Amino acid sequence: MSLRQEALLTLQHQATNGGIRLQPGAGKKARQQLQTAMQRYSDARRRLLQHELATHYRVAIFGSARLQPDDAEYKFIAELAEAMVMNIDADIITGGGPGLMEAAAVGAVAAEKALLAQGKQPTARRHGEGIIVPHEQGCNPHVQTFTMHAEFSSRLQAFADISHAVYVGPGGIGTALEMLMFVQLRQVHHLEPDFPIIVHPMHEPVFAAMAKTYGEQRAATGNIPLVSSSDLNFIYSDDIDEIVGILKQHYTQWQWLFAPANTAA
Repeated sequence: MSLRQEALLTLQHQATNGGIRLQPGAGKKARQQLQTAMQRYSDARRRLLQHELATHYRVAIFGSARLQPDDAEYKFIAELAEAMVMNIDADIITGGGPGLMEAAAVGAVAAEKALLAQGKQPTARRHGEGIIVPHEQGCNPHVQTFTMHAEFSSRLQAFADISHAVYVGPGGIGTALEMLMFVQLRQVHHLEPDFPIIVHPMHEPVFAAMAKTYGEQRAATGNIPLVSSSDLNFIYSDDIDEIVGILKQHYTQWQWLFAPANTAA
């Protein structure tokens, strides 16, 4: 249940028991308390991120919760995550639920087993950022660390905070929400300009329609375009070697910047 639902149910309960009782000035006090709490949260989050972003390279993988292990798209995401960990030893972040989220974690587990068999010690971790919805109750058994969110807003922000790159796999409305979050953050420079957003080709028609409707058609009729080509500048790929190659190059740059010798403990 969201905080909004809890608040509405409380008001509804009060209304059915003799009226809604709200104390004068309570709203102003609550807003002040919220502002103070938000500032403390922002300060603590900034301190944590200074450590997290410099010590762990993480790739977020988004995709549908509906797909099953027998589906080709499930197998593709599992193979992609396995290749990421084998070649980059990157942490894998997902929503922690079933479907392609599970596939990514399964692939990461396979890579870790393969590395151990080669006498190597993998450092990659499997993170889940969960949400309370009927079809994603709890986390899949392959996730090592799991955070449950009551709101999609905090879940999306968590993905953005701790990811260095994103792969958007096949998915529907939830995947589109996650994808557009990163598109907007990069557009307004809340993400680095070179932040890799790699997208499965199934999503290309959606962004082509956006570019046409919000940009090209408006420009053709003398109206101000509402998107620019740079806003929708993605890499579309379902080629595992290509995707891993792009991420490996970005990972090398990250290593150069945040090598242990340059990073405070």
